[in-house]
Amino acid sequence: WFAGTRVTGPDFRRFFAEHGFAMASFDYRLVPSVTFPTPVEDVKTAVRWLRANAKEQGLDAARIGMWGTSSGGLLASVAALTPAGMFEGQGNNDQSSAVQCVLDAYGPTDFLVMDAQAEAERPKLQPLHPALVRVSPTSEIRTGNGAPAGGRVAGFTHSDPESPESRLLGAPVMTVPEKAKAANPVTYVGPNAPPFLIMHGL
Repeated sequence: WFAGTRVTGPDFRRFFAEHGFAMASFDYRLVPSVTFPTPVEDVKTAVRWLRANAKEQGLDAARIGMWGTSSGGLLASVAALTPAGMFEGQGNNDQSSAVQCVLDAYGPTDFLVMDAQAEAERPKLQPLHPALVRVSPTSEIRTGNGAPAGGRVAGFTHSDPESPESRLLGAPVMTVPEKAKAANPVTYVGPNAPPFLIMHGL
């Protein structure tokens, strides 16, 4: 939510176009200049722009899917799951921001339980690679066997004031539970959700 651009990532044109899919990659505004829900509004605005311009771009306006990784996975999920009229943003408001499917690659789903889940998973984790350890004022990192890893890593504790999640919300996660709930994709899961493919891995 605070770094990256629409060209960060794999060669979208190659990996999608060779299978017959058009790919549009778009930016959203980043923290700290904005906080939630502005990035979701940008995502929904981009979907509506695609739909409004589908004919001239040679796209099928009735078949738009969304893919996001990590922070983008959360934004894609919230944008796809929230009802019409919520977090819509501006521009082409005569168009629908609904999508027909979502690929969520390792996007967070519930900020309020991430630290507890990470702690529960800790005994099963592989040791942290030394290249991933860097000096930071945030939480101490331990290897998979519980031994100190010799450094700290930014954002390891998701509720830290400087974690990516807290920065997105504009306050430490656990101090704004209602805003965290509003940013959680799981809040909006229901029978009208489009099909999801959710992927996690190393």
